[in-house]
Amino acid sequence: MRIIFFVVLTVLAMAAYGAEIHDAARAGDLAKVKAVLASFDSIFERTQDERKKAPQSGQQTGLQGPYFGQTSPGEATIWYLGHCGFAVKTETKLLVFDYVKKPMRRDDPAPQPPAQPALSNGWINPEEIKDLDVVVFVSHNHGDHYDEVIRTWAKTVKNIHYVFGWDAGTGANIHSLAAPRASAKFDGLEIETVNSHHSGVPESAFLVKADGLTIYHNGDYVGRMGDYNTAPSNVPADMDYLKTKFKTVDILFLDAFVADYQIQILQSLKPNVLFPMHYGGQEEKLEGFAADLKKAGVEIPVYCPAKPGDRFEYRNGKIVQSPTRESTDVSPWRDSSSPAPGTGDLVCTHETATSHECAPMPEISRSPGREFGELQ
Repeated sequence: MRIIFFVVLTVLAMAAYGAEIHDAARAGDLAKVKAVLASFDSIFERTQDERKKAPQSGQQTGLQGPYFGQTSPGEATIWYLGHCGFAVKTETKLLVFDYVKKPMRRDDPAPQPPAQPALSNGWINPEEIKDLDVVVFVSHNHGDHYDEVIRTWAKTVKNIHYVFGWDAGTGANIHSLAAPRASAKFDGLEIETVNSHHSGVPESAFLVKADGLTIYHNGDYVGRMGDYNTAPSNVPADMDYLKTKFKTVDILFLDAFVADYQIQILQSLKPNVLFPMHYGGQEEKLEGFAADLKKAGVEIPVYCPAKPGDRFEYRNGKIVQSPTRESTDVSPWRDSSSPAPGTGDLVCTHETATSHECAPMPEISRSPGREFGELQ
């Protein structure tokens, strides 16, 4: 609105000052001509300044502040990076979880980077984040959760740490958190893990405390340290353990399937907001997850990214800005029988469906983490 105001003011000034200059010139009053011109120049310069401040084509707009946000303790900016990948900017850190740029199904072509890779299009560009304190988390070493490219970021990023959910070696900036229930503290972060195996690979789910926030990323955690069908479930005990480590889970990332262990996780941790994941390239299926959770009796606000680069702002315990809502108090798309967001509703951010009902998820045979052509 400010730029519109100054443009209109300039147009009006041109008309008014033009007549005034004409009259002064006819009267031979050169001093007045110079004074009017100086006044007009001042307005014109302010208009140019406002144009420079206004977002240009392709720039992100929304909440006030620089690109990485003027976040305070307990606040975050969240970017969806594809599949199970998310970036979370807290007050002092950039946390990156399970970043992968590989085909999500065996027959898929390799994803090609855009001309200008950036968080805004779902890619990590080391030059963009080189001056931030970056912590990269990898839950396990399956190809849809671990991409070796993350190790190259250390060449550019001044302060970067890597946290692996298994024994991935040692180093000055490497933290290997192998089972059972390993933990770490560094640079103001507190990290707790719970563990499982799938397809013979050890893995961890991360509970991270940073800058007044508690964030949980599930990876492919299923709570079983052996065969999924025969090993006993440790989920209830693991969740009880985690509950001794926090007061509130702010943000939770969970694979978008409704199975017993997911319900146990959500009912135990009771996050303020939930982001479903594990459908890279098929994000349209995420919307039905909220409806299926509701049918299962779990009522938590669910925010469904539509594409890599989607950005969400977390303030005061809720999402206040999402890709489809530009207000500072978002009321995301929800099924019409539900109460208002913030009262335990399950919500989606999309408005692409023809009705206000979330479409049910298709029936699936769930062997955890085995979607997309059995990619390992």
